[in-house]
Amino acid sequence: MELLKQEKKQDPIEAIVVIFDTSGSMGSPFFGDKELSRMGAVNCIFSAFADKTLAFELNHIVKLICFSSSIVDQCDFTDDFNMFINLVDGANAGGGTRCFDALMYAVDALVKIKEKYPGIIPRIIALTDGEDT
Repeated sequence: MELLKQEKKQDPIEAIVVIFDTSGSMGSPFFGDKELSRMGAVNCIFSAFADKTLAFELNHIVKLICFSSSIVDQCDFTDDFNMFINLVDGANAGGGTRCFDALMYAVDALVKIKEKYPGIIPRIIALTDGEDT
């Protein structure tokens, strides 16, 4: 019987923190489109992002932080892009816009993941339509 060797999983190359504005204004129409909200447009953008990451087999990990009047850490860094998309799809609009606080939270998360994976490339993707309140 041949023993199968388990491949050691490589360290991720890139850590991406997505900060997603879920404030009340994100429920507004996307460029006046009566059928598509800003939240709906963001869902499309992140679905495409996840699809391409999976299709090109990029070794990335992603973390989702939603912000409005509060900051909600939706998940720790993960390579499970299907879970990531489900979390994005489940977001609801409402509240203010704590954009700068969310950015600082994202920076802190990247500093911590860089301790675990010193060679990782840190990135922040911020989607917001408003000013910090």
